[in-house]
Amino acid sequence: MAKNIADKISKYAAKQVTPFSLRELFLHGQATGETRIRNTRFLHRELPVRLAQRLQDLNHLPGGLSFNPNIQSIIRLYTDYFVTLTDADTPRCVESERKYTELLEDVLEDRNQVVLTIARGVLELRAELGHHYNNQLSLNIKESLNRFFMARTGLRFIMEQHISGQESKQRRGYSGVIQEQCRPYDVISAAAEEAQEICDRSMGEVPEVVINGDLDLQFTYVPTHMYYIVFELLKNSLRATVEHCTSQGLEEDDFPPIEVVIARGKQDVTIKIADRGGGIPFTDVNKVWDFMYVCCRVQAQNFCSNQHHSSSSRYSTARPPEDIDFDIAGSTSPILAGYGVGLPLCRIYAAYFGGGLHIMSMEGWGTDAYVHLSRLGDRCEALPRKVRESPGELDSNYSTTG
Repeated sequence: MAKNIADKISKYAAKQVTPFSLRELFLHGQATGETRIRNTRFLHRELPVRLAQRLQDLNHLPGGLSFNPNIQSIIRLYTDYFVTLTDADTPRCVESERKYTELLEDVLEDRNQVVLTIARGVLELRAELGHHYNNQLSLNIKESLNRFFMARTGLRFIMEQHISGQESKQRRGYSGVIQEQCRPYDVISAAAEEAQEICDRSMGEVPEVVINGDLDLQFTYVPTHMYYIVFELLKNSLRATVEHCTSQGLEEDDFPPIEVVIARGKQDVTIKIADRGGGIPFTDVNKVWDFMYVCCRVQAQNFCSNQHHSSSSRYSTARPPEDIDFDIAGSTSPILAGYGVGLPLCRIYAAYFGGGLHIMSMEGWGTDAYVHLSRLGDRCEALPRKVRESPGELDSNYSTTG
């Protein structure tokens, strides 16, 4: 990397970022005319700062991971993005705003490349270090990647929100990719149908999914984020139930259902997904949040590998809940299955706007997952660096502990 570029990255990385609440991003997606041009000028200042900070993250990964060829390729990619966006003219009219938005579309084209390449880098480092890849190093890498992917989710999300806010891409009931009246029941039903189809094709048997609770609940949220979280959890529950029940000699008609409950709180929406798939050993529960931790058997990996070939192609154009794009805002495509990134990314998506994901398990019985999502839209992006100011004067510090 040329010294002048490295110095420029350091200068930008030292600046403060500006976190947003979901409500603020909703308004951003509705902007037109001079307001949209002004918002685009803000992104012109903000995005290079976020990119520079991600480059610093990548250049300071623990255990020598930054020097892995896979990570180096991502560093070069992000450096190219940084140069492209800092060299771009400041948007001052409709035409320059359109050109800048086209640049953002090009940046978003990496899709799964970043997540998958980083996963390969970690797997290679683990193989290279062998027994030297100890618990402390694993913890350090987990915390570093949590910070990186949380911030990357924010970086990509505000770009996607801006791009989808173009008048030509606006959809009824949406501001960008945020749905004003998102109905969890619809999103969960779509995710369950897709997961069951994959389970049936891959494992030959499929449990029922039962949805109870507040089925008419609606609130402002990002359906693609909710879909990915629920899909990943249902996929795991279906697999675990089939494996556990068949090991007990049960027939498909006797499989216990996966139970989903939707609850409306004063501040949060909670989605509970409960299975009777045999549970997770107590000593392994916290490991599910480790990147590259894979606990499934070969059959489960085959189950995951077939996801990308689902006949439900309606989930490929980012129009939730009827059309849901796995790729939006952070590379959630099923191609990542088997790399141990699914649950960590689920927790990041849940936490991004102040929610959370918790898992409780009883070995020998089953696992309950609790997804908490803010229904007020006033919680700030959970960015990994403390900021002094935000439009809503909200704290954006993100904790990677737990």
